[in-house]
Amino acid sequence: MARQRTGADVFFDDVYAFLRAAPWWMGPILALFVWLLSAVVVPHVVSTHDADPLAVPSNNIIVIISRGVAPFLTGAIVVIWLVTLIHQLRDAASFDRQANIHSVRKLSWQEFEWLLAEAFRRQGYAVRETARGADGGVDLILDKDRATTLVQAKQWKGNVGVRVVRELLGVRVARRADHAMLVTSGGFTRDAIAFATKNDICLIDKTTLMPWIQSIQSEHDAASIPI
Repeated sequence: MARQRTGADVFFDDVYAFLRAAPWWMGPILALFVWLLSAVVVPHVVSTHDADPLAVPSNNIIVIISRGVAPFLTGAIVVIWLVTLIHQLRDAASFDRQANIHSVRKLSWQEFEWLLAEAFRRQGYAVRETARGADGGVDLILDKDRATTLVQAKQWKGNVGVRVVRELLGVRVARRADHAMLVTSGGFTRDAIAFATKNDICLIDKTTLMPWIQSIQSEHDAASIPI
């Protein structure tokens, strides 16, 4: 039985997703903003209701709570920011190590998703990584130029069938996304290719995956995935 998500889990996941999609310098700015809000702004706003607006009522329960949580919230954001930096370094190193489709196939399913996320980030996409099994099987959500693309990753050696592509189309329609993409380290059946072509779903398989990755690694004339 899966563990129920707590408020702390939601806080970590939301802040982590935000910082992963934001520039690296956003972490300290967010931490400073939260500290100022909790330790300065909220007590000051509360003080305006006091007889003396210049005196912050230290015994006010709102002030006590706000000032009390300020260092914990700020510290948590700094820790999450450091985690995102470590993960960014990890993903960048893993991405640059990939030499051929065989090395890609040795990755776990999660490492495969991280690899794709890093590729899209280097191409200027804001990338949101979803929880495993959430969002109808969608693993990455890309945002760029006011368009949203849903990405499903399949770390398979065999061929992906039409059922998977059909399900991805259903999710794209339900979420009203602009594009959908299915990336696999294996291949696709003929029915899957035909269905994807008819419904404007981008397919990336073992024959196109590695050239795309290598073009991004070289940082010269990087080929964009046509979505």
